[in-house]
Amino acid sequence: MTHASYIVDEHSYYSTRFQEATERLRQYPALRDVFGTVSWPANKRHRANPLVLELAKEQRSQKTVPLLSSVEDALASLTPKLNSGEKADLYSELRSSDRRKVMSRMLELVCYQYFASQGLPVTPEPPVSEGGVTDLLVDDTDPVYVEITRLGTSDTELDIEDMYQSVGKQLAADIPRNTYLRLDVDSSKLDWTGTPLDKHGSATKILQQVQRSQLLTLLQHRDAVPLRDIQSMPSDWTLRKVIEDSVRYGTHGPFGENWEGILDDPQFVPALQTRVEAFEGPVITAMMGDATGGLVELHSDMFSPSSAASSQEARFLCRVERKVEKKLRKGQREPGEVNVLCIGATHWLARGYTKSDTHPLGRDQRAKLTTAIHDTLAQHSVPELVGVVLMEDDPEKSLWVANPSASSDLVTACEGTTVAHILG
Repeated sequence: MTHASYIVDEHSYYSTRFQEATERLRQYPALRDVFGTVSWPANKRHRANPLVLELAKEQRSQKTVPLLSSVEDALASLTPKLNSGEKADLYSELRSSDRRKVMSRMLELVCYQYFASQGLPVTPEPPVSEGGVTDLLVDDTDPVYVEITRLGTSDTELDIEDMYQSVGKQLAADIPRNTYLRLDVDSSKLDWTGTPLDKHGSATKILQQVQRSQLLTLLQHRDAVPLRDIQSMPSDWTLRKVIEDSVRYGTHGPFGENWEGILDDPQFVPALQTRVEAFEGPVITAMMGDATGGLVELHSDMFSPSSAASSQEARFLCRVERKVEKKLRKGQREPGEVNVLCIGATHWLARGYTKSDTHPLGRDQRAKLTTAIHDTLAQHSVPELVGVVLMEDDPEKSLWVANPSASSDLVTACEGTTVAHILG
């Protein structure tokens, strides 16, 4: 799910988060060797680093995060096998302010640890072709070369996050101090006249909707405003008529009961005269509460079926196809040996796609992903690639798609390996 937060008091928030992360690093010596001590603002670049944020989260909850344990164990096992330059490069990437780069390295470490925990000898593999490098060599009954990549966050989602951040900053100036404001947004109603997203136009649509509907005023009465309910009524109705209709006929459940109290309150007279058309726009729900220092969050709505979900699904499947296509063309494989391509890919619409008995959304995406990968593979002749493994950022949650052009000898060799047993 795409979301972004604007933190009003960054110093207070990140000082606390970094203190938590530093405290938790005492339990992870290998990760401590990567980061040392993190402090704000000296290490400001770490504020978007997923490892630092996970460490802080674990310290607050006092609940172990399996991902951190896997990365720690992998680092402890792997770093002695690296020369000083390779170790420095790895540490630099794990400390990066680029979230996508850090997540990719984390996935490689998690995969390394997963194979190693099965009792298999695993080594990071040096360059094997002009196309680049494979990531791991698993010394199984037959050697298995594993290339690992991650779908990551799309450029479109990063554009939406950046736009949400800008909107959050502007709205923060309009709410009281120590206040939490959350807006849920129907992303299909953003400004898509650009390629692919008009960030300025989208931000303007949200801000104008908030202003026209007098949303911040209405949130002074109740801590949540269901704009989607209001938007479903005739556009020329006033908010007063919407509330009175709900009181009389029970439209939208308790909506009328919840808002009847403002009908005779003088401070809400202008808001009550607002027409439904003023509420129309990307924002579909708004909530307000308390937050030390102040916080504004915007979240893309997770609702399916919807036009937004359909667009997201199409983009997700297309990105998976492009990732497979790119890796096939790049040629990061060992000729004449068993090669496997592992792709980490997650999406809220496809959660659970690696399980055959998952919920309906996951089952539907499982079939579509299998077809998309198979059809992409069928367009190429890559005999040394036995198959593609799609993972929910965890090798234990994987979907195997066999390569129709794989060499029969290599397929037979692969079928006799432990790798094939645990992934297939």
